[in-house]
Amino acid sequence: MKMGAKVAGMGAKQFFAKDVLATVKRVASKIGINILQRSIVKYTVPIASIGIGSSWNYLATRNVGRFAVRHFKQRAAAGSPP
Repeated sequence: MKMGAKVAGMGAKQFFAKDVLATVKRVASKIGINILQRSIVKYTVPIASIGIGSSWNYLATRNVGRFAVRHFKQRAAAGSPP
């Protein structure tokens, strides 16, 4: 088994000579960049969505609250029963 591992290791070193190794590195680099881009998009979109959604909810709730305060102040000023 040890001899087989050594032979396989030597064979791999010979197979992955400078030219093949350079080609494998280029391909791996392109694949790695593609995976990195996908990961960035995968995690950026939900974070942006959370920010946009929470901002929208805050603004909508604030506007509804202002409307309610104005409405109840007008009712109180008019002397209407609740």
